[in-house]
Amino acid sequence: MSRRFMMAGILAVLSGCADEEGEEDSAAEGSVTNEPEADDTTGMDSTEDESTESNIGYELIEASDPSATRAWIISEAISQEDYDAIEVESGWVKNQLRELEFDQGVFTRSPDGAQEGDLTEEMFHGYLWFHSATITERNIPIDDQGIFLASNTLKYHELYYNPGRTITFLHAPDGELYLRVNRDYNRTTDGITLPDGWNIRTFTTPSAHVIVLPSPTLVFRTDNNDSYQGPISPSDVGM
Repeated sequence: MSRRFMMAGILAVLSGCADEEGEEDSAAEGSVTNEPEADDTTGMDSTEDESTESNIGYELIEASDPSATRAWIISEAISQEDYDAIEVESGWVKNQLRELEFDQGVFTRSPDGAQEGDLTEEMFHGYLWFHSATITERNIPIDDQGIFLASNTLKYHELYYNPGRTITFLHAPDGELYLRVNRDYNRTTDGITLPDGWNIRTFTTPSAHVIVLPSPTLVFRTDNNDSYQGPISPSDVGM
């Protein structure tokens, strides 16, 4: 099917760092916070083929092939109760709730899409899902000390920010930035361990703003389970 999938505030992001419980930091983790007001200045396309989810997003991780772990986002309305009732088979993971740090997001195509608007959709457990991202490699060192280990994630993902939104980055010694895309909703600390020469930077958007993540994207979690993704340059942000 050819269309773009729009997420309004509560759907998120792919990374691909499974923890011991099998959770993935991935393409469209749901959230229960940060729901924005409607804003026509986001630059979001609006077409008859576009699907919107404005409250909570749900995601399944197809992890049977470690070399090509795939993320699937729900394409239709589903309640929290119905999602909780889904029992996945071996090789699949139901993703955790995440707190998002953007106002809207768009997956412009599936990883295997030939062109913008090509979304691969499948029925699982009686619901329609679309393929949002594929993790192709894990445990890639990002810093010299090996504190940050990233996953190489193929996706086509744009993030939209309303005016006045504060965006948080990790600034690497080489000048590249990694965008904080989502956070553990149940985190117990905001503090993180940083490698030598790394620091946290913030930027407040003076007007509506869009960041296009690279494809593939390097995605990693800090020790408090914040998800950072990139790299992007300061000029991509307007810093």
